[in-house]
Amino acid sequence: FTSTAAGETFSVPVQIETGSNTLNLFDILLTIVDTDVVAIACSIDFFVASCTINDPPTQVLITGTAVSTNQSGLVTVGMVTLQVQSEASALSPIIGTIQGLQTSDSSSEISNARGNQVAIVAGQGTHELSGLRWRRLLEVEVMAAYESRLADTLAQQQRELDARRARRYLLQTTMDVLGDVNRDGFFDTFDVQALVNWVVGSSGYTNPTRLTTFQRQQLDPTLDFLTSPDDTSKCPQGWTYGTPCPHTQDIVYSNYVYANFYRWMKLSSPEEVDAAVSVPTEPGVLTFSVPIYGKDNTVVSDSTVVQFEIGVTGDNLQMQWSVGTYVSSSDDGVLVMASGPCSGVYTASGTGPTSNGNAFVAESEVGFVVIVKTYDSNGASGNQRPTKISRSSDGAANSPINTATSSTLTVTATFDDGTTRDFTLDSRSTYTVTSGGALVEVTVGTSSVTASVIEGTTGFGAVTIEVSFPTYASSITATTIVTVIGVSSVALSSNPYPTYNGSSSFTESVLSLVQCTHTYQRAVLMATATLSD
Repeated sequence: FTSTAAGETFSVPVQIETGSNTLNLFDILLTIVDTDVVAIACSIDFFVASCTINDPPTQVLITGTAVSTNQSGLVTVGMVTLQVQSEASALSPIIGTIQGLQTSDSSSEISNARGNQVAIVAGQGTHELSGLRWRRLLEVEVMAAYESRLADTLAQQQRELDARRARRYLLQTTMDVLGDVNRDGFFDTFDVQALVNWVVGSSGYTNPTRLTTFQRQQLDPTLDFLTSPDDTSKCPQGWTYGTPCPHTQDIVYSNYVYANFYRWMKLSSPEEVDAAVSVPTEPGVLTFSVPIYGKDNTVVSDSTVVQFEIGVTGDNLQMQWSVGTYVSSSDDGVLVMASGPCSGVYTASGTGPTSNGNAFVAESEVGFVVIVKTYDSNGASGNQRPTKISRSSDGAANSPINTATSSTLTVTATFDDGTTRDFTLDSRSTYTVTSGGALVEVTVGTSSVTASVIEGTTGFGAVTIEVSFPTYASSITATTIVTVIGVSSVALSSNPYPTYNGSSSFTESVLSLVQCTHTYQRAVLMATATLSD
């Protein structure tokens, strides 16, 4: 970019040239080399697809499968919105690494391109992956000053890929891998595609008796088989093999785990579910424990919070927690934040109320719910990290918070045979803001549908947007939530400088002469903005 002002945004399309082949699967990692620009939004239009930004901050993960729109040629798989952080005039490289790719020709012959994992820099030659011709989509002259930095970045990526391959080999030879549907020793987008094949009954994906018990369980990451082992209502049409079995919701769940939005809960039998709760003898300790893992089958802690909601009533609401932290009472009981993870296990333990000698008051049918919250590197959290937008006049829309002022809506209809269709701009789609209509408006344009904050309004909160099809399928609706946020307060603190361990706990309000010198004390000012959420 040239002579670009701080705060300016621009969009970069991510495209794949498939020639005459049909695109089935894609897994692309973008690395932003400079800190002059950051990714603030990403849109993607396929059925089972996701785009992850800020996890980590310098990367954008674009992945998708179950593409039944028969797209070929030059396909735009995503649109990344970047924002300039400081005024500059330079070339800012973005490196794209193809981690997975699958296409099929007119005879349905499949071509996979995972093994190559070649980093592509726009304008730097051509690459071929599994017979597919890759060509330059953007012609740029890479400045000499960036050559060494690009080389360093590519070298670092290669080291990470080598380490990942080595770890995957060890996993393949020593243990079962969560999410590994195709049994190749690791979890990736190809396993999500395998789930799709099982749901739609593709050739070679109709008889699960050839699968191992563990592999069969990976068809059902939502764990329906643990509570209803004989319930086949969620199995594919015509499925006669009982559970575990795949369903559309399992495809979505598996894809979100790969995108770092969701986590694996490592439970494989009803007995393990029962063991998640240790029921005390009087007075005793009540303990809850669940194993939670990330997409690489690793223990996750910094980006994951696990809570238990326990359905107790009366005096038991005052139970005392020795492991875990009490959060609040809830509509169904009490909410506690688990401690952990210890070897991947999150735990909470407590005794009965002190008013009853730490013994529990007898209750029947006490249930509990496990709530897993995930966070990106900027601390964003929530259900699939829902879109947050703010008014352009609000500080939340400016650096360094950089909240978007609008969100692009996408509507995808899934039919019984597994095919999908984009209904975003279909004339039969009707958009309604069912709650929070005073904050957000939906605009149907010629190429997109956007939800934007109404300028001049006040207030914050969650806004529910519904799409319906009154003249086409009146019983079908879908909703999404967009949260309007803003800066609610700003605090300025003055702390000692140079800083030291614990210095942020002390306020330096008077700068005095250092004894026997002509030098004054110094302080560092810290401005902290608190958002409405």
